[in-house]
Order: sequence, then C-alpha cells, then structure tokens
Amino acid sequence: MMSGVSLHLDRIEKSYGPTRVLDGIDLKAQAGEFIALVGPSGCGKSTLLRIAAGLDHPDHGRVILNGQDVTHQRAADRDMAMVFQSYALYPHLTARQNMSLPLAMRRLSVWERLPLIGRLGSETRDRYRSIQTEVEQAAATLKISPLLDRKPGQMSGGQRQRVALGRALVRHPKTFLMDEPLSNLDAALRVHTRAEIVELHKRAGVVTLYVTHDQEEALSMADRVAVMIGGRIMQCDTPSKVYDDPSHLDVACFIGSPRINLIGIKTTAAGRGYWRDHLFISDTGCGFDVSLTAGVRPEDLILSTDKSGLSMPVTLFRTEFLGSEALVHVRLAGEELPLITRTTPQNALAFEGAKTLYVSAAPEKILLFDTTGSRVRHGGMSRTLHAHHAA
Repeated sequence: MMSGVSLHLDRIEKSYGPTRVLDGIDLKAQAGEFIALVGPSGCGKSTLLRIAAGLDHPDHGRVILNGQDVTHQRAADRDMAMVFQSYALYPHLTARQNMSLPLAMRRLSVWERLPLIGRLGSETRDRYRSIQTEVEQAAATLKISPLLDRKPGQMSGGQRQRVALGRALVRHPKTFLMDEPLSNLDAALRVHTRAEIVELHKRAGVVTLYVTHDQEEALSMADRVAVMIGGRIMQCDTPSKVYDDPSHLDVACFIGSPRINLIGIKTTAAGRGYWRDHLFISDTGCGFDVSLTAGVRPEDLILSTDKSGLSMPVTLFRTEFLGSEALVHVRLAGEELPLITRTTPQNALAFEGAKTLYVSAAPEKILLFDTTGSRVRHGGMSRTLHAHHAA
C-alpha cells in the first residue's frame, strides 16, 4: 500500500467564461487524512476534484502531490483513483474485468492484453494470476466475490457502487478522489456503504477527498470537513468544530439539520442583547449599539411554558413527531421564519394547547455574527465590532 503521501491544492482558480467557479482555493490534506468537501450545488466541489485528478486544469494555482508539482501531469500519471457518482463501469465487461482493467493497463503491454496471443508466455500468465489474486482480495474485502462474473446490468445500484470502489482499491493509489459516490443509493444502503468507504480509507492509509452535498455523510465520515460556498472554502475543520463553532454565518446555516435558528438582536452600551424589548443575552461583550445575528441550534433552544428573565414569547406553529424526538416549530411575533426546537415527544405533547410559550438559550450556546456574516466572539468582540461600527 502507498502511504505517507500528502496533497496540496494551492490557490486554485477556475472560470468558465465570465463565471468564477473556484476563487483561490487553498486546501492541504496530510497523509492518511479523509477530507469531505461539502456545499450547495454549483459551489465548485466537483470542479475542484476534477482538477485534483487531472481531468480539468486550473486557470491559476498548483496541484502538489507529496511535494511534487503535478499540475501539468496527465491524469494517468498522477496515480489517483477516482470514484464517480455514475460508477463509470464498462457495461460489456464483468465485474472481474472492470476491476482488473486498471491493473492490466498498468502492468501488461498492448500485446499481453490480447485475449489469446498475449497469454502464451509464462511471465505474462504469472502477471495475469497476480492481477486476479488482487481482484479477488479486493472483492472479498467489499463482500462482492459472488458478483465477479456478473455484468453491471445484472447488479443493483449498491452492487455496482461496490465494484467501482473495488476497481479503485486494487490500484493502491496515492489518493482516493470520490465524487458523490453514494447519491444513487437508497438511505439504508447509503449508511452501510459509508462505513465500507471509511474502512477502505483506513486500510489504504492514503489521502481521500470526498465530495458530497449530504452534510450528514460529511460529518460522520471525515477527519475534516471543508465547507465550500460560492467557489471558496469558508471553513475547513473537524466535524465538531464546523458544527459547534462555525466561523461564518453561511457555514452555520449550511451545516445542521434542521438549520440553525437565527434571531436579529440589538446591543446596548451595557452590552445587553435585545430582540425588540425582550432581553435575550445579558452580556454580548459589546459596549455600544450595533445589530447582530444570534444563531442557536435547535437542540440548544429551550422551550418553556414559564417566562424567565432571558426568554421571549412565541406561539406554537406546528409539531413534527420523529419517533425518539420531536421538532416544535414556534413563531416570534411579526417574524416570518419559525424557530425550531428539538425536544422529546413527551415535552412536545406538554406544549400542545398552550396559548403562549417562551424560548431562551444558555449564553454559551448562542453564536453571534456581524452584518457581514463573520463570527464575533466574546473575547475580541468589542474591538472587532467597533471597527465595523466606525466604518
């Protein structure tokens, strides 16, 4: 197995006509690291992956593989294995032949690949046997040995996806590049195959770049998650950091389901944060008047029938029962978007029929963002906001 290989996408820019698709992407993946690229459709995830693979070329920037600039190398010379959303299997070949193909192309000459003439020599027969042994080992790992003599048309979507993974695995590449490989699978099979991909990555010990629009996949599989929006990486961090400590409002809004609750507040000279006349935060760390956006995750928004000093009145909008939990949708007076709280079904039932409810949140669970969407933190908040306020 190839190991110890790093990948650096250095200030990558790409435009198609007047449309800037990638705007100075800088991403470093250490040896053996699994990085998920996640973001809305059209943010440039797949374009970045194709540039890394050598299937497309950047307008500016470099692709550096283990310290070597491979920007102008052909895709075939980069020793990267790519798994596509569409599987990209040859329909007229069996699973065995599909998985054998990259090894045959690499290890056998044109003459040796001929069906009859090429196998006359003993050395060639030995190479054929070696290739078949590696294919069978990969098939056993992915539990697709019974499928080796079937063609893609005789397999389910999940089986075809595992064959595509097996074709990548047998190559022992320097890097795995995966472009939404699970999007065509049903929910149950997606969860199962997720675990197989993570296990494959750990055994190979190489860099894996994994493109997905499914944030649950990204958070559950990756060592780090790179959130891409508008051709830029807004934040690249551990899954827990991206969720609990987003650096930008766009990241906070994209990551999390249901999405984060947003409440517009005004601060005072005393540092208090108000929604209209209701005190929501006792100390924002800001000593002057300014507008902020407070973000609170659904599980951190506290719903109660009793008013407290830091609560705001809301009315019940609707309740979603999801088995082990419930989502309670409530509205602040005059606000269009509802707030969502995650609670137990028992608590949700207790709120039914109440004329007025109250929402609050622990101060440490409230994330604050300025008018540009940048995160403002308590320690350096006054200085940062004063600069924006003065401007």
